Amino acid sequence: MRENAIKESAAIATDEPNDIFPNTYQKARNLIKQAWTSANGVFKGQPFLAKTEVSKTRIALCTACEFYKKRSKRCIKCGCFMNQKVHLALAKCPIGKWQ
Repeated sequence: MRENAIKESAAIATDEPNDIFPNTYQKARNLIKQAWTSANGVFKGQPFLAKTEVSKTRIALCTACEFYKKRSKRCIKCGCFMNQKVHLALAKCPIGKWQ
């Protein structure tokens, strides 16, 4: 089952034009910044994962947003896979719709 999910994700990433997302440097910068924020928060005693209700609210806001790409479940502002990012307690929307 996991192998099928990997193949499906690869197909989606290949089919979707990459020029609508931030460049590779910016996506890497965003990922490193989020990893740093999350790790720093955990060291300070903050939770790593958001509560289920928070995650559900966040993904609802994302799916209604004009910058959300439904096929890949990605944001064209930050390039993140939102079905994962919404679960990180200290993650923030790049345009301020949630935090």
